Amino acid sequence: MMIQQITRRLQEVNMLLATCRQDRITFEQALPPSLFYRDFHDTNSLVKEAGLLFREDAERLLGFSTSLCSETETYLSLDRAPLQPVDFEALFEEHLKPFELRHEEAKAAATRLLARLFGDEQPARPASARFGGIQDPRRGMRRGKGKV
Repeated sequence: MMIQQITRRLQEVNMLLATCRQDRITFEQALPPSLFYRDFHDTNSLVKEAGLLFREDAERLLGFSTSLCSETETYLSLDRAPLQPVDFEALFEEHLKPFELRHEEAKAAATRLLARLFGDEQPARPASARFGGIQDPRRGMRRGKGKV
């Protein structure tokens, strides 16, 4: 249930706000508020879940709402200015660059290996383009039309 998680996750955001400095926010620091927004921005599903929980166990819902109100008060009392200038998209793109480079290297190595395996001497085209419909050497039949 999302309602069970929301208070704990808001505590993580509050901890970040209480401890972060405005001069530099790292990827690791930016992750909790980004994930919080991603996971809890659909208020309709939260309201639906609360309605179901109210019918099943109103006392439990009251406990969740009380703790959420407390954590929300903490959030509203904290200085959110350090997060205002953060370009989350650029921060995440910068974090992904090394992984993208490793992916490109692995893709190039796979292309070379597939070319050697199938005797293809056309290294200019990527493996996904050359081997979209791989010729099965055992049967002389085409195995597929998707990406390798």
